[in-house]
Amino acid sequence: MNSDEIFTTEYLVVIDQKTSKALYNLVDSSSMLNKMLQNESPIKIQNNQVIFNKDKFKYHVIHGVVPEKTQRYFYVTIKAKTTELVSYSKALKEMRTVFKNQGFIVETLQDDISFFYSKRAYSMIHEIESLMRKFITFFMITKVGKDWVSNNLPKNVKDSIAKAKNRNYASELQKIDFKDLGPILFDDYQNDSNARLHKEIESYKDNENVPIKQLKALMPKSNWTRFFNKHVNIEGPSLKKKWERLYELRNVVAHTSSLNSTQFEEIHELVEELKPELEKAFANLEEVKLNNSDRLAISEKIATTLDVKVGDYFNEIALLQEEIKAIDPSQKELPLTELVKSLIDSNRIEKSTGLKVQKLIQLKDSVSFEGIPSNENIVELANRINDVQKQIQKTWSKEVFLAIEELGGYSTLEDVYKQVESQTQRHLFGSWKTSVRRAIYSNSSDVELFNGKYDIYKQVSKGVWMIRKNIAPKMLDEFLGSKNAES
Repeated sequence: MNSDEIFTTEYLVVIDQKTSKALYNLVDSSSMLNKMLQNESPIKIQNNQVIFNKDKFKYHVIHGVVPEKTQRYFYVTIKAKTTELVSYSKALKEMRTVFKNQGFIVETLQDDISFFYSKRAYSMIHEIESLMRKFITFFMITKVGKDWVSNNLPKNVKDSIAKAKNRNYASELQKIDFKDLGPILFDDYQNDSNARLHKEIESYKDNENVPIKQLKALMPKSNWTRFFNKHVNIEGPSLKKKWERLYELRNVVAHTSSLNSTQFEEIHELVEELKPELEKAFANLEEVKLNNSDRLAISEKIATTLDVKVGDYFNEIALLQEEIKAIDPSQKELPLTELVKSLIDSNRIEKSTGLKVQKLIQLKDSVSFEGIPSNENIVELANRINDVQKQIQKTWSKEVFLAIEELGGYSTLEDVYKQVESQTQRHLFGSWKTSVRRAIYSNSSDVELFNGKYDIYKQVSKGVWMIRKNIAPKMLDEFLGSKNAES
């Protein structure tokens, strides 16, 4: 650690008169901000320095007013040397506490302490992650066999590997997301089905001695429990808990959240506890013996871990594609990108909806090509699916509104179904009535499914609905996707 290294922290502190009138009037200058900090905490401010626990830190504050807003801001900068880090962290905490308690709005613009701890934590996490990947890769290749990739990975992964002539199959293991490394070793699973276990139990009579060891062999167990427990000093569930906590802290580091000294120390302790156990297990791999049943079960476990979420998301995308094609059945044979463009041109869907559909399909293709997709892409895939689902539902909202309006603005749900059937140009399949109900329920404050945005419908009685009176024209334009709402 360089003793001459300078740490800088910058806060943008804001007061809004609308929410904190007294504070806005009281703290109207840098000197008043300094006075409040000194009155409400143990810190002292003198000669452009913050004094705390006899340590002195460089301090500067700029006061300004937001133009045409009843808001004022303070741009606060505090600097310290490495040797003052502990006291510096405590002084910053005192300042943040004052800001929070007094009702200031605080944005952290620069946080060198967090960056410092994040850099050190990242190297430790990277070390333990690399060790875990090495351990799993060596285990899979030497104990399960190199053919586990071609025989047991999902089809899209195998296709991706086949396309890359010089690609090493073992490199696919390097793409497994950090959080999925833990489940491969620590999650319980069965070699045999529950039916086999039930059949085994039922085969014994009440007065027979039941061979517990034989039954236990059929119970769900993790790979760690099956093969490594006897070689190490820590149980699988304890290791799993530590790995999951390390994953949570890894996300704090990876997503540039504020990493404090306490979290850093926790990361250090977790790595120090996990590392020797993994090294010990690695050293004892030669003693691990697997039968064919073990090999198959482990391979399937990894394939399921990697592919189950993506497979579910792809199924949802396929359903969305069918919904989009159903909007105009006469063009359903068109490639999806051309169909979307046609639907935009004919005002059947909004341009923003079409663009979101196209981006979702592009992302799906990208994830398919990846083989083992990154966690970031899986999360983005889920978010985009949710976004497109909402956009497709908007097309139903407009159609249902027009149906009820055609019925005089007052109708039973059954009559709404009939009206939609008679007026729609889209192909109606299985779940279309659910879409109709959702279009009403999500836009009525009379039911729990209300989305909180457009309060369009009033529930007159069970199964009877009406369009509310005196809906603001602007809100109605937005709800129907009118061009007036965009201008």
